[in-house]
This record gives sequence, C-alpha cells and structure tokens, in this order.
Amino acid sequence: FLCTRRRHFEQIKTAVPMVLNVLESASSELSEEDDGYLHSLFERGTAIASSIQEVCGKLVRDMLH
Repeated sequence: FLCTRRRHFEQIKTAVPMVLNVLESASSELSEEDDGYLHSLFERGTAIASSIQEVCGKLVRDMLH
C-alpha cells in the first residue's frame, strides 16, 4: 500500500510542472483574439489542479488512518 501512495505522489510531482508549463507556454503564445480559448484552457487547468488536490487530500487522509 505504501508503494502505491509513493507512486501517486511521484506522478503528481511530475504532472504539476508539466501542466504549469503547458499553461505558461500556451498563454504566452496566444493573442487577445484567443481570449475564449485562453479562458477554456485555464478552466481545464483549474479542473486538473482540483483533481490533484483531491488525490493529495485522499492520500494524506489514508496516511493518517
């Protein structure tokens, strides 16, 4: 079970910088005309962040019990 939790943390440590890099890269390349796309992109990034936060919270709760 400990190995599974460690694997989840490692995946999160890898995923977070990748998501942030994509958001940074995409937002720096878009023009003002792409405002709708940028809004959608950040909504998706926020959804990913919420999912990651839920996974981390579950892992912490599991470790405490």
